[in-house]
Amino acid sequence: MALFVFGYTAHSQTVQSGNVDDFPDHDSLALKEEWWLGFNAYGMYSTGFGTLTTTYVGGELEGEPGINATTQGGVGYGIGLGAMLEYRPYQDPLGYSLTIGGEWRTFQSESSSPVGDGNASYNAIFESNATAIYLVVMPSVRYQITEAGGFVSVGGLLELPLTKTDSYLWQHEVSNGELPEGRPGEQQTSIKFRTDVPLSMRFGGQISIGHDFLVGLFGYTGQILAPYLSLSAGTAVVSTPTSFNGLHLRAGIQWRSGM
Repeated sequence: MALFVFGYTAHSQTVQSGNVDDFPDHDSLALKEEWWLGFNAYGMYSTGFGTLTTTYVGGELEGEPGINATTQGGVGYGIGLGAMLEYRPYQDPLGYSLTIGGEWRTFQSESSSPVGDGNASYNAIFESNATAIYLVVMPSVRYQITEAGGFVSVGGLLELPLTKTDSYLWQHEVSNGELPEGRPGEQQTSIKFRTDVPLSMRFGGQISIGHDFLVGLFGYTGQILAPYLSLSAGTAVVSTPTSFNGLHLRAGIQWRSGM
């Protein structure tokens, strides 16, 4: 899932190296401008690992310790959009960029085998779900690796959860060939509980690969369109009472115009 958003910023001018003799041979994507402003839009897929612990019964009642359910691994999806500022020294393959934006993200984690505590669950698979909005800050350094505009980049990552838009746990009772005999979970039924997953601020790093193309969108020339893929990892998505983490793959497009 990807979201592609294009906007207009200041007009700029770019030239090909074949038109100007003093550009270095390694740079056929020769750029006269040093400062570039634009947008970064992407879709995200994540794969989780570790154990997520969720309190689902009694946790909001005074004096009640609650009952915990644990789930392992899982998958998630999201979309993001941010403003991007880039500096490219003249005739230099290195570039430096900063992206600041918002990210809508959802994930799901499921218990690996049926469990029962003899009280609130009989033979249950638990499925934890959460949806949140993050503030994402991504500084990076890129290096042009091909004459046509291919690049790799490495950088840091800060993910700050701003708000949870939804958080709940499903208790799916499954049949094991025996009747529950009055227990709260009946065969092949599901019970939904509201929960509060304690998302953590996350620090990490990312590596990307992509390609710059000179374009002229909306009647203006001197712009860069760059599809890319990036992989990021970092500290735990949820750190208490157990650690739950994930690897994030982003696929998107960057649009920038020279200033």
